[in-house]
Amino acid sequence: MKILFVFPPAKASNEIDTFRCMDDVTITTVGAESSRRDVDILLRSFRLPYVGAYDRWAAALAWYLSLDSIIDEIRASDVIVTYEIGTVTTSQIGAIASRMGIPSIAVAAQTIIDYPIYRLPPWRQYVKRNSHRLDGVICLNERAAECAINSGVPADRVHVNAFAIDTDAFFPAPQRTPELTVTFLGDLRPEKGIIDAIAAADIAAPQIGAGFTFRVVGDGPLRDKVAALASTRPWMEVMGRVARTEVPNVLRRSRAVMTASYTRRHSEEQFGFALVEGMAAGLPVVSTICGSIPTVVPPGNFLSPEHDIEGLAAGIVAALDPAADQVGASNRLHVLEHYSSKVQATRLRSLITGIIAGPHRREHL
Repeated sequence: MKILFVFPPAKASNEIDTFRCMDDVTITTVGAESSRRDVDILLRSFRLPYVGAYDRWAAALAWYLSLDSIIDEIRASDVIVTYEIGTVTTSQIGAIASRMGIPSIAVAAQTIIDYPIYRLPPWRQYVKRNSHRLDGVICLNERAAECAINSGVPADRVHVNAFAIDTDAFFPAPQRTPELTVTFLGDLRPEKGIIDAIAAADIAAPQIGAGFTFRVVGDGPLRDKVAALASTRPWMEVMGRVARTEVPNVLRRSRAVMTASYTRRHSEEQFGFALVEGMAAGLPVVSTICGSIPTVVPPGNFLSPEHDIEGLAAGIVAALDPAADQVGASNRLHVLEHYSSKVQATRLRSLITGIIAGPHRREHL
């Protein structure tokens, strides 16, 4: 099977990982020259200034200028995959795929029903057009599936398949590190809750005492503010962005993984990928009850209401206790059962094969 995966010239997450884990599949990736993605084909793109932050939001008004240059790659593909129903990219690619009779699929992570921006032009038109044109939508969870159906995608074209974690790369250390380190892993932007997490660490640090380290791994618009806060906190370490291949090692040098996400009018936590990576590495989770996190992170971990600084601080202290070792071990088993590459990639391949051969496709052949 040959898949052409076209990223929007904007922010998207690790949705490609599961596809790359499938057997007997060749994937060609396309991305924007302005992005920092490692892709096979780079294209020129344009975005409207000030209309959505293109580096933070998949549905920002940004589009490709030179799709004609990849016509040969499109024609040679068995299926084309884009990201989210309401993106310009899904509309652009969908139109070409429809003309050429090639099936198109969107990966959907959006979990906010009646997403406000999708009621406005031009997004309203993109959603309406794409909802009926797409041959399938693969959602990361049931919340996203409900959102896709609410957007107008026929229910028989909506499927659920979660992110896959490479459990061969993300695995526990042979022995839990003696270092009292909690790692915040994620983008340094407001909705990921880095400022709340630091405030919680301020409360937890005196209770934990010597040896406590609050490690921050990630980059984003709050990087300078985070660095300034770290300069006055000897127990805080800011690593910035690290190579993806290094993330498992960072987690194995940690005792817990943390985020402190909170809901905004335009966003909520859609999956909690960093938390599941930490779980795969055998770590307990400290986080908030935001979006899909409670459905992804199993009971027994340390979840608090959004903006509950005291609750997050208590979670940090509890996650460093030896009793939390069992929580981390249970998390590892949970990931192996629900989010491992073998489980999800096998199911994903079956879904894509069914979409290509499904009755909706046959109507157009």
